[in-house]
Amino acid sequence: MTTVAPATADIPAIDAPAADRVRKAKALLMDVVERCSKDRHALFPADARLVADGKTKGVVLFGLRSPTVGEHLRAVEEVVAATPGLEMRALVDDAPAELALGSMQIPILTPKEFFEQAGRFSDCIVVDRYSTWMPGVKYKAKLRQAGIPFMRLEQFLNAPGLVNLPGYYRGNSDYMLAHIDEHLAIGNIWSDTRSAVVYYTALAGFISMDYTYFALGCDDHRERYFPSDVGYEFGEDSVLADCGAYDGAEALIFARKTANRFRAIHSFEPDRTSFLRLSRNMARYMAESAIDNIFSYPLGVYDRNDYLRFSGAATLVCVSNESVDNGPGLRVARLDDVLDEITHLRLEIEGAEVPALRGAAGLIRAHRPTLAVSTYHLPDDFLTIHRQIESFDLNYRFRLRHQSLEAGVLCYHCI
Repeated sequence: MTTVAPATADIPAIDAPAADRVRKAKALLMDVVERCSKDRHALFPADARLVADGKTKGVVLFGLRSPTVGEHLRAVEEVVAATPGLEMRALVDDAPAELALGSMQIPILTPKEFFEQAGRFSDCIVVDRYSTWMPGVKYKAKLRQAGIPFMRLEQFLNAPGLVNLPGYYRGNSDYMLAHIDEHLAIGNIWSDTRSAVVYYTALAGFISMDYTYFALGCDDHRERYFPSDVGYEFGEDSVLADCGAYDGAEALIFARKTANRFRAIHSFEPDRTSFLRLSRNMARYMAESAIDNIFSYPLGVYDRNDYLRFSGAATLVCVSNESVDNGPGLRVARLDDVLDEITHLRLEIEGAEVPALRGAAGLIRAHRPTLAVSTYHLPDDFLTIHRQIESFDLNYRFRLRHQSLEAGVLCYHCI
């Protein structure tokens, strides 16, 4: 197997300030590892212990945007229901009239209404889904002024004294902490110092469950899966396989980067509702741009052609490895059996990235496309995705970018 010589090996002589940033990022990670090894909640805010101490009686969920709100709301409600003396008091969102949450027994307020009635919530803790995004930052200051404690969603779902739900952030955290030596062992694969900094700070964010660490390695969210600084070159011969296309937003970023001069875009989306949205969006864009070379497929990508059981919806559709004969399921296929050529492969498929790479092995070995592979869904993604790409023996150079202040849009870029 050919192994890429890590560019970071020569950095101290070439770029001492950059090498120093890497050393500091690694030192920060090791401090997180040491503290969290002694206390899993070491980097949680003090407010995280208020429920366990019996000082909190109610929960208010802030921020109801995004397709994941239903799942998150159910998770918070389940934790609350399992905790004696705790109840859901309110939901807060900037535009509650726009939400489709069905028949809710819990009051839904605007932030203005909430802060006008702040005294009613003095014994509550706010669970924050706005997190580090605007407009959440401005509400944090108002919550402090009102004397109402708050914490992030992932920390609430893993707070001391509560019934912690399996799989909510803690799985990645515990795995990475337990396997920190293996993660440190691949710290030299990166072909630029920016990737090393992103890697160590992302590990710190996952292990601590304090996502403010992600801000230390966050890049330009507008570029998402096609950052300008990793070495992608797109042109008239470019053929994109966009897997986990959802509504087509990433395909359109790619199209605009080529000024619509590309050979083809192949968008794969197995969820029916999302596929219909994708199809409409692609049809509209082609009509507006006078092009006809974007193709949409109601398929997931995997290492075999099958009909698989799934869970979730919208941006959280996850396929299992279990075949089903009929009923709820998603059709999946090997890219090798669908396409003849690709020059760039994007995989954002909720944990099925490694099987999808196996199912595209022929295309990858034949055409050596550049790769953008999400690496945050499963606890061992950093390790298994790296091993799978190395197994192609194509001398890929690895870069890592994190285009989000959340766990998402954390991506291997292989050139």
